[in-house]
Amino acid sequence: MTGAPTGVHWWVTIKDGQGATVIARSDTGIVEVAPGVYTASRTGPTSLGTYTLVWDDGTIHLSEQLLVTTSDVIPTGQLCSLEDIKRADGGLANTGTTRDSLINDLILDATAAIQTWCDRQLIAGTGLETRVFPTGQNVEITDLAAIPALVEVVDASGVASPLAPTAWTVGPVNRRPGDSFTLLTTTATGNVRVTGVWGWPAVPRPARRACVQTVIHWLRGDRALTTPSPDQWAPGEPPQRMLPLQAMDMLRPYRVPVIA
Repeated sequence: MTGAPTGVHWWVTIKDGQGATVIARSDTGIVEVAPGVYTASRTGPTSLGTYTLVWDDGTIHLSEQLLVTTSDVIPTGQLCSLEDIKRADGGLANTGTTRDSLINDLILDATAAIQTWCDRQLIAGTGLETRVFPTGQNVEITDLAAIPALVEVVDASGVASPLAPTAWTVGPVNRRPGDSFTLLTTTATGNVRVTGVWGWPAVPRPARRACVQTVIHWLRGDRALTTPSPDQWAPGEPPQRMLPLQAMDMLRPYRVPVIA
């Protein structure tokens, strides 16, 4: 803060766009670095948006704007982030945290709906899992995040035998940067059992955009956005909705073909 009286003992409160207190009033970490110039060291709000810093000494009240931006990290288990949604709809960025819980729930719902519609695992798993695939020298597997830890061939009696690393290779079918491994080539005959980490190493950008489009579409349908009037929206469980057509168009290249 600049242009303030000198020698004042200040307290700082951080409020969101609705006037609700996000960071409680505190006088710690405030330093007068030059006459009338003060800095305050704070752990900022965790949600993207515009906030207000309120400075006060009990009598004088001054305020200034705080713009919070966050990293581009997507939380584990999601196809997009809360910040993605707020960046896509400017009105939401100014509501502070008032709708964060609803939006986070819808992100999880949209993530599940998208992966079900695509029949793919588009987010990376966290541990080893074993999956069995039909016999063939070129075996189509789906969504292997990294080189398998183990590849085995299963004979007719169900006995699995490990294959040497020289007996198989894996690679993405379309070989775009960041693709998961989707094709296993082996010289073995019999069903193939693959142990590895499943899911995409990074969320595909179209899937991320589709998740954003889906959440905003659902929010608009339930009048939870800030346009035209957020005060007319009553909290409640939104009804189940299908993916919007725009999201499905983005996701078609990732959808496993449906065989009638």
